Amino acid sequence: MARRTVSVQPVAHRRHSMVPKDLINQSSRTVSDGIGKDGASSDLDDDLLTDHRRRCNGWSADMGEHMRGCHRILSSGYRSHQLDERGSVMDLEHIAKIAPVGTALIALCALCIASYSLWVQRNIAQKRAAIDFFLKTEMDQTMLAAYQRYKVAVTELKSTPSLEEFEKTEHYGALRSYLDVHELIAVGIHRRVFDGLVCYNFWCFELSSACGDCRSMIESEQRKPGLAGRYVELVKLDEKWRKKMVKRQRRQKPY
Repeated sequence: MARRTVSVQPVAHRRHSMVPKDLINQSSRTVSDGIGKDGASSDLDDDLLTDHRRRCNGWSADMGEHMRGCHRILSSGYRSHQLDERGSVMDLEHIAKIAPVGTALIALCALCIASYSLWVQRNIAQKRAAIDFFLKTEMDQTMLAAYQRYKVAVTELKSTPSLEEFEKTEHYGALRSYLDVHELIAVGIHRRVFDGLVCYNFWCFELSSACGDCRSMIESEQRKPGLAGRYVELVKLDEKWRKKMVKRQRRQKPY
C-alpha cells in the first residue's frame, strides 16, 4: 500500500500572522480526515499531524496575546484621556475659585501704585512751592526793601528801653510785617503746603535769628487781649528747628 505523505508548509513570522482560529481548526480536521480514510497512518504521519496541531495552537496563543495587548493599550489610553479631561476640569474649577482673590490683589496693587504716584506728585509740588516762595523772597524788590526795613527795626528794638515806646514808632510796623512772613512760612510747613526739609535747609538760620531777636516783642503781642494765638506757629517751628540744629551740630565732626 502506497504511503500518503502530508506536507505542511512552515509559516514565516509566526508571531505576526493573523490566521483565524476557525481556519486553523478546519485545517486540522482536514488533515485528520485525510489520514483516517486510508487507514494506514504511520509514525511519520502522526508526527506531522502532531506538529501541525502544535503550530495551530501556537498561532492561537499568539493571536490571543496580541489581542490582549491591543486591549490593554486601548484601555490605558482611554483611562489616561479620562484623567486628562478630569484634571483639566479640576484645574479650571480651581482657577475659578481663586479668580476673585487674584482680582482683589490686582486692585490692591493698582491702589498702591496710584497712592505712591499721588504721594510723589504731592512731594514734588511741596518742594516746588517752597522754592518758588523763597525765590520771590530773595528776588522781589518789595521783599528786599521789607527785609532792609526789618533789619533797621531790629536795631531800633534793641536800643529802645520799652516796648510801649517802640510800638509808637514806624519801625513797629516794619518788624510786624516781616514776622508775618515768617509766620506764613511756619503755617505752610505745618499744613504741608511747603516741604519741611527744603524750608529747613534754606530758612532755618533766618527764622531762628528772627525769633531770637524779636522774642520780647512776640511775647508782648501774645499777652494782648485776643492775640494769644499770634505767632504760635512761628514759635513752635522755631523750637522744633532749634532741636534739629543741635542734633545736626552734634553729628558734625570737628576738623
